[in-house]
Amino acid sequence: MPALEIIPVQEDPLKHYIKSRDTGPSIRRILIDSSTGLPVDLTDAIALFVATDLAKNAAFEGWATIESPATAGKIRYDFTEDDVETAGVYLAEFQITFSEGQTITYPPANADPDRSYIRLQVVEGLPTAGD
Repeated sequence: MPALEIIPVQEDPLKHYIKSRDTGPSIRRILIDSSTGLPVDLTDAIALFVATDLAKNAAFEGWATIESPATAGKIRYDFTEDDVETAGVYLAEFQITFSEGQTITYPPANADPDRSYIRLQVVEGLPTAGD
């Protein structure tokens, strides 16, 4: 199994910000095999995005998109309004299952637990007249 790292599309690969009830920006990452420096080939893989709040009271998950070409290692999760309805801090990760059945989690486990998850910050949006 290759040693893995994440190359950010945003400034910090382990942080993502979105306002409550927004469906964008999507969370995008490029997965890199740290032993070769090349993108992870995601051909025939499936990916699940999983998030839970810090108290583990609220959670959501959904299928992520592997962007074309799959050999470029690009992955994306498009939020739904329900995903980010509640403001707060969430720990999140991508769970990639390859066609051979092997599952690898991104970001990978790290000696520093703060580096083992994507920190998703859902900021409270301003109320609208309909709220």
